[in-house]
Amino acid sequence: MTKKWLMYTAFSTSTLLTLLLFLRLATHWPLLIKEWEKVEKTQIYYRKTNLKPHFRLYTGIVLLLALVEHVLANTRAIAKALHCTDNDFLGVMRAYFIYNFHFVFVLTGYSHWKGFLLAIMNIIKTFSWSYMDLFIILISVALADHFQALNQYLATVTNKMQTQTFWRQVREDYNTLAMLTRTVDRCLSKILLLSFGSNLYFVCFQLLNSMRPLRDFNEAVYFYWSIIYLVLKVCAVSLCAASVHDYSKEPKTVLYSVPTESYCTEVQRFLVQLTTDEVALTGLNFFSVTRTFIMSVAGTIVTYEVVLLQFNMASEMPPIPAPSSTNTTEECQWLNSVAY
Repeated sequence: MTKKWLMYTAFSTSTLLTLLLFLRLATHWPLLIKEWEKVEKTQIYYRKTNLKPHFRLYTGIVLLLALVEHVLANTRAIAKALHCTDNDFLGVMRAYFIYNFHFVFVLTGYSHWKGFLLAIMNIIKTFSWSYMDLFIILISVALADHFQALNQYLATVTNKMQTQTFWRQVREDYNTLAMLTRTVDRCLSKILLLSFGSNLYFVCFQLLNSMRPLRDFNEAVYFYWSIIYLVLKVCAVSLCAASVHDYSKEPKTVLYSVPTESYCTEVQRFLVQLTTDEVALTGLNFFSVTRTFIMSVAGTIVTYEVVLLQFNMASEMPPIPAPSSTNTTEECQWLNSVAY
């Protein structure tokens, strides 16, 4: 129960912080949208991707995966509730709520309305937690598309003669995008930090759980799906956020191939800005989300798992046996022990 309490506390704290950060973001949203609209109007001649179908696809996938994870998380509780009752609806409902929220009812006593309230709150927290990652993905994709449109425009003039006025306009457009990225980062950096922190915490928590044997098929399915789901979320958020930095560096390829006759002060200034200025989303300036950072995160997770394996081998403790029928009987008695 200690681990379940820690998991529930961390999950609740994460979703509460998510709510507070999005409320804070709402106060800055009008200014952010005005600046974004200004960029859209000034760079209307760049060909941009129709992101509406992409957004719908990303939203559907993330929310569907969150729904599957939530259903699997409750499957064992439902199976246990059905096993420990006589299929009486109120009895099954009571056993289900106690199995999931025993640490609450031990302190306050059981009642049906508390169980329903906790279950509804749990559903809201599950989707709000996933929405935080979805929001970062969508904003990153939209921002990266602006840089990609500029890169596609520059690709059409590779190795061609251009005037200094042309390069000044392109450099100013790039600078506008860089300023927009910094504005987005100021609004989004705390949410990004919370996203990485919570996701990595739950990945490490599940890796810690991998040190004990799985008790039944339902628990095994949920455990492996949860690990896959968390890793996919971390990868999706990381790659989408890192794409902003990747696309912001692509103009260097075109600038390096500028003909000698077209090389001018504006090209030089543009190159200096590209090589010295880091345009990327950050986690409250603690880290910049780049592909190098993604490899660092992956290395940290692997290191943590190796340390856990070594610690588990060094302890030389016998494995915990799988629960027997007696354990199941005791578990049913435990479910019925919580008073109203």
